Amino acid sequence: MKPTILTPEYLAILYTAFKQMPPFHEYTLPPASKIKFIVTKSKARYGRFDPDVLGIEISSASCGHFTTIQAVLLHEMVHLTLFLTKDPGWARHGTSFWKLKHKYAAFYNLDPKAI
Repeated sequence: MKPTILTPEYLAILYTAFKQMPPFHEYTLPPASKIKFIVTKSKARYGRFDPDVLGIEISSASCGHFTTIQAVLLHEMVHLTLFLTKDPGWARHGTSFWKLKHKYAAFYNLDPKAI
């Protein structure tokens, strides 16, 4: 069996690193121990932020490469950040979402249209 970095433990490590780097270092995000990291097998979506359990889900069926896992985790971290800052549009991909998304896309040299 091929080893994978898509485990709750590795997601917690990546989350911990990303929350210390721009743009997330500007916010008071909870430690990884307070986030429920879930690996799903969903073919319907890459990832999801669940505010009810403060959880980030990422699909092993949709995310097989590190760059995809990274992009999806960062994407869900935007939803988490907006939720915690009480942004009324935290669940949507509106103006607040795109502003934060463009910040991390610039920092990580990612295509904002692809993430």
